[in-house]
Amino acid sequence: MEPEDTTQRTANLQQTNTSGYKFKGSIQEFLEAQKIVDSWGVEGKIYKPTREYQHLLREILIRYKYRLDTNFAKMDRIVHPGMFPHNVR
Repeated sequence: MEPEDTTQRTANLQQTNTSGYKFKGSIQEFLEAQKIVDSWGVEGKIYKPTREYQHLLREILIRYKYRLDTNFAKMDRIVHPGMFPHNVR
């Protein structure tokens, strides 16, 4: 998930970090959520930082149980070409 619009904040408070969430609902709830995402079309499964797409994600977060995945933010710190070839420093 992208943070809300932070462009009006001072430069040091403008955010570009994203948050990852782990689904914690039942299998039935997962299948329901999957149907909702499927209804977004083929492009709906491709992550977008747009306001419209973030709104769709927030609707899912409100409707079903998720927990913040604290390891998600650390993913960009991993330097291993086999895992993240686009992230080689």
